[in-house]
Formats: sequence, C-alpha cells, structure tokens
Amino acid sequence: MDELMKKITEKLSVSVDKIPELYTTLRTQYLIYELCGIVGVVIGIAATFTFIVFGLLLIDYIIEDGYGYDKKIFKLTGKVLCSLIVAFILLVFLQFFLAPDVTFIKGVLN
Repeated sequence: MDELMKKITEKLSVSVDKIPELYTTLRTQYLIYELCGIVGVVIGIAATFTFIVFGLLLIDYIIEDGYGYDKKIFKLTGKVLCSLIVAFILLVFLQFFLAPDVTFIKGVLN
C-alpha cells in the first residue's frame, strides 16, 4: 500500500497528507471507469450481433424483395442497432466525464 501511495504522489505531484482523500476519490472513479467499460463491452457485443442480423435481413430484403419476413422486424432491428450504438457512444463519454482522473492516470501510465 505504501508503494502505491508513493507512486501516486510521484505521478500527481501532491503531498502525502492529501493522499487518503485523493485515494477514495480515485477508487470511486476507478469503479465507475471499470463499470462503464464492462457495460460498454456488453453493449458492443449486442450491437455486433444486431448488426449481423440487420445485415442478413437487408440481404434477404434485397435478394427476395422482402417476402421472407415482416417489414416491422427489419425496422425494429434497425432501431435497436441505432439505440445500441448511441448507448455505446454515451458510455464512452460518461467514462471520460465521470472518471477524468482515472482516465488521465491511465493515459500517463501507458
């Protein structure tokens, strides 16, 4: 724990007295950062599968003139795909706005 505190003080150029309050803030931001990352991966996987289904429906519509399925499914799949993409983009922005210090530290360390 002491080594971690020393690394934080060196990287952020703060005094040792402020480390405990800084640590709790960083811990909270790190949890938010990781949660957004995990949810983003799940949404990304769902968007990928939805994109594949949307592509297959689009190919079916072009080849068979849309007789193989209901047009509502095609529209619904498109709406779900757009919603998932928007949710993914919002999660990326939330990750940077809700955990700016963690994002900065990860950028500096890498």
